[in-house]
Amino acid sequence: MGRKKPPKPPRPPRGGRSLSEADIKLVREISELSR
Repeated sequence: MGRKKPPKPPRPPRGGRSLSEADIKLVREISELSR
């Protein structure tokens, strides 16, 4: 009928702050690899 909307990227579930610890670990690993 109307224009098709582009697919939205999957959003993290609510309470995403719980992933903060995992994100920090990943960031540290990436920072070590980037050096």
